[in-house]
Amino acid sequence: MTIENPEQRTFLTELFNKTEGDTGRQVSMYDIGESLGLDKNSAGVLAEELIVDGFAELVSLSGGISISTRGLKELNAGPAEASGESVYRLGETGVLDEEGCRAVEEMLVEIRGCVYRMGMRYGDMEELVIDMKTAEIQLLSPKTKTPIIREILTSLHESLAAHKNTEIASRIASMIRP
Repeated sequence: MTIENPEQRTFLTELFNKTEGDTGRQVSMYDIGESLGLDKNSAGVLAEELIVDGFAELVSLSGGISISTRGLKELNAGPAEASGESVYRLGETGVLDEEGCRAVEEMLVEIRGCVYRMGMRYGDMEELVIDMKTAEIQLLSPKTKTPIIREILTSLHESLAAHKNTEIASRIASMIRP
C-alpha cells in the first residue's frame, strides 16, 4: 500500500523532517499540523490515518508520534533494501538475531495497519490482537525465541488468509518458511 492522498504524503514528509528520519524520535502531531497550517483536528485526522496504515506510530496519548520503518520506505528514505520486496526468513536458529527482531516488528506494524480495515468480527480481531501482543512481548526478551515467533506468525498467517488478506498472508508465509 502506498500513500495516494497528497495531504497525507505532505504530513508524512514533515514528520520525517522533524524526526530527521529517526524512528525512535517523537514529535507532536499538532506541531507538525501547525507547521503545515492545519488546525488540531485536521492534524489529528491525518496522523490517525498514517498510524492506522502503519506509516507512523503513536508514542504518547498526548499526541506524540514517530515515523515508522514503513513510513521511511514510503518516502524512499530507509535502508537500500527497504525499497525491494525481499522478505526476511526466520531460519532454524533458536534465538532471533537483531535483523530478525526488526523484521518481525515491521511485519507486526503492517498487520496492525491492515487489521483495522478488514471488518472482522470482534472475536477474530481479538485473536489477532492477542497474537500480535504475544509477539511484541516475546520481542522484549533479550533472547527472542525463533520457534515462539514462528508459531505466532503461523497463527497470524492462518487468520489473515482465512479473511482473504492474501498479500500480507503470503509475505508472512515467506517469512516463516524454513
